[in-house]
Amino acid sequence: EIGNLSFEQVKAKTESEWERCLSKIEIDDDDAEKKKIFYSCLYRFNLWPRKFYEVDEKGNALKGVQLQVLDNTGKVVIPTWTTNGSPYEITGKLIVGAKYKLHEVSTLLEYNISRDVSFTVKSTHPAAELTYNALPLPLGYMDGYTYSGREVTLSATPPAGYEFAGWNTMSGSERTVMPHGSVWRYYDMGSLDGENWMSASYDDSYWSQGKAPLGYAKDGIMTTVSYGFDANAKNPTTYFRTTFSLSDYNSAGHYSLSLHVDDGAIIYINGKEAARHLMSSGSVYYYDYATTHASGNPDRTVIEIPASLLRKGTNTLAVEVHQNSATSSDIYMDLAVTTTIAAEDMLVMDNPYTFVANSPVELVACFEPVEDGHNTVPPVRINEVCLSNATYVNEYFQRNDWIELYNTTDEPQSIAGLYITDDMSNPQYYRIPDEGDLSVIPPHGYRILWADKLMSFSELHLPFKLSSSGESLMLSCYDAQGNHVWADSIHVGDIGKNISYGRYPNGSDDLYVMNRMTFGDANFYSPYNDPVRFTADDVSVEAMEGLPLQAQISYSYAARTLTVTLPSDGELPQHLLIYDLQGRVVLRHVLTSTVETLSVATLPEGVYIVKVAGRLQLKIKN
Repeated sequence: EIGNLSFEQVKAKTESEWERCLSKIEIDDDDAEKKKIFYSCLYRFNLWPRKFYEVDEKGNALKGVQLQVLDNTGKVVIPTWTTNGSPYEITGKLIVGAKYKLHEVSTLLEYNISRDVSFTVKSTHPAAELTYNALPLPLGYMDGYTYSGREVTLSATPPAGYEFAGWNTMSGSERTVMPHGSVWRYYDMGSLDGENWMSASYDDSYWSQGKAPLGYAKDGIMTTVSYGFDANAKNPTTYFRTTFSLSDYNSAGHYSLSLHVDDGAIIYINGKEAARHLMSSGSVYYYDYATTHASGNPDRTVIEIPASLLRKGTNTLAVEVHQNSATSSDIYMDLAVTTTIAAEDMLVMDNPYTFVANSPVELVACFEPVEDGHNTVPPVRINEVCLSNATYVNEYFQRNDWIELYNTTDEPQSIAGLYITDDMSNPQYYRIPDEGDLSVIPPHGYRILWADKLMSFSELHLPFKLSSSGESLMLSCYDAQGNHVWADSIHVGDIGKNISYGRYPNGSDDLYVMNRMTFGDANFYSPYNDPVRFTADDVSVEAMEGLPLQAQISYSYAARTLTVTLPSDGELPQHLLIYDLQGRVVLRHVLTSTVETLSVATLPEGVYIVKVAGRLQLKIKN
């Protein structure tokens, strides 16, 4: 491979090949640290050890046989080795998906290098957090492969308001909950924009009724609906509703929709959107058309839905079907619900769960709602705070500080009428007004409040700003009689510029300094840069409000020492703690006199937090 090339020639050749391969991948981010993490992961993936099992035509391990690996040109890529019936580790030599030949004296055996064990892990709730060997699964599931014999540790963190029920298998018996050809109510008389027609409580008794398939100008139609009065301007949207019963609802069950439709559709279950077909994202109204025509005429598709959308007993199914154009010739709608019920007993209750992957893995992390009366999580929480924002821009094109609220429930939550304050002695400082859709947070969704004293326009703004040195914030709910119902508070110290402080997982009690801000999105846990953990005791309200500090701290860059001066009438001893930006205590010291100097020369270069007597005192750069 190197031949007679010089070191510089090999270097240039390697760089050229690296750029050729990576030019196929575009990274749309200017953050050098994120790029470094991405390339590190890519490099590790390509050099991952691959186990090469030498077997004969009967599947028996070959022992004491000398083998070579050749590529498809006959070139030796792995030199001769002697087998002993055990796996042979190959690092960085073979490419997944390529074809190689095993050469044994005069015998040639073909072998395709592939990952050993299929590995699928999912969750019964989309807001749950799953990790695989301490690495978070960003989409909440994994559907891929791992290597046979590898030890795997899975962990599952429930979303707010839920608790972990156990790990279960994906296998089970399939059953039709609601068949095709069911009876539906339908509305074909015009727009229902602004009405909550998809909710379970909506009164559809005045709607027409008929058996599916429903539509017009299509073979097999059982119930014909109206397109209006003008064949050149047909109703863009027709609405459908029905109910079905789940007597054996199981949070570990797998549920799916079998949709037959022409053209586009949005499906709701118990008032929450479950799926879209040929429809654009965002808000959709009566006069909006499908993105394209149904090429299947009608299309037939199966859509998996989260078990968390369903409930034991009666469930409401609502569908809005949209034409592709005003002159579209037909519409068609029929839908069935099926389920695969897992075994009643959980496979294992361990969390984290550690095992060796020797065979295909199919696991589901199961979660159940916390019983009524035991759920102490507020429906809306302060989820993330940025005290010094230099990244995100509001509608005034200003990079102001912000607060992120999170809906911990499975229902839309209005924040109109809630109170928010940065003055803990005045919890009713500011009442959030009713701003229509801006005041509603979708299930497990987010809403940004800009703390900048500007007027709300297309985003919500608050009449106070945040101090970069620290803040205490509270969100409160009062009933119509002025009685306190619930409150959520958060305390954050001086964490630096362009860094946020938030909950992980979303809506939980655990708070971290987030090295990666997630404006209006799920908070992100980075295993490469551990977020700093703080508790309410780590940040004193007095210090954040700017009251005089009870200790004076000075730092000598030349001597790399800290000098701490306590009040002459103060109590002794006092405790001094130094934290790194991962929230770890790197130095503890007991102060036994009013003036003490201690060396920090053993600490590596970086930024540290010094705390004396439980108060946040000073941020130093060593």
